[in-house]
Amino acid sequence: MSDRLVEALRPIGIAPNRHGFRPPGALGARGIVFGGHLLAQLAIASARTDGDKAISSIHGIFGRSVLSNAPVEVESSPLARGRTYTSGGASLSQGGVERARGLALLNSPGRHLIRHHAELPDTPGPEHALPVEDLFGRETRIVGGTDRSDPELEQPALFGVWFRYRQAPADAVVGQALVAHASASYLIPTALLPHRGFGESMVHKDISTGILAHTISFHEPFDLRGWLLIAQESTFTGHGNAYGEGRVFTEDGRLVASFSQESIVRHASPPRPGSDPDRVL
Repeated sequence: MSDRLVEALRPIGIAPNRHGFRPPGALGARGIVFGGHLLAQLAIASARTDGDKAISSIHGIFGRSVLSNAPVEVESSPLARGRTYTSGGASLSQGGVERARGLALLNSPGRHLIRHHAELPDTPGPEHALPVEDLFGRETRIVGGTDRSDPELEQPALFGVWFRYRQAPADAVVGQALVAHASASYLIPTALLPHRGFGESMVHKDISTGILAHTISFHEPFDLRGWLLIAQESTFTGHGNAYGEGRVFTEDGRLVASFSQESIVRHASPPRPGSDPDRVL
């Protein structure tokens, strides 16, 4: 596992409900921090408001770019704290400017009253998937060997990824944050798959893309040292936007998380005179 990623997600206490995070440096492509990384930081800081509970869900909205060479601060604001659930918000800032906001729900799991879950898709296991390099140090394998960077590829907007962290930390909240981080990684290239002439290799060059909002809900505990499948689908693109949904399964078929994402997918164009270069929305 990438020690740099774990270290970049380690909160530094500044004041009650206020935490700092070190700059991720080379983990930020183009000098900009990946939205999934910001979501993970919002999740960890929010969970620190109630150390007795795990993350039930985290929703992040990313309004301004965050530079990868400078630290950030996250201030959490609890809404309500109960025996079973704790809720609240969080604000992420850099250089004194708010960049992102999060809403978090924490919980202590109870006994089952009723129980069911979505089934593991009929997908080849990790031993049959294509190993690929990963910027964040995840051990990653692509189902079917799909080359999402190829603009000439045309196929349904479905994409499967097996991943694991062999040296995952024991902290359950950090593990949830790492899964949130990974879940945000692939829905934009998945949205491009049905459209010949567009591929991930064109992102930030010929087309402008970025995560606007991402939500993930956790259902079951999991072991990050074992394989997890991210099975996802882009269900809509249009009007310069894309929307997708996904699920995270263990290799033995347990559903451990569900997620959704809204993103921007538009023609690349130079910034307008006088516009704020940090603004995403």
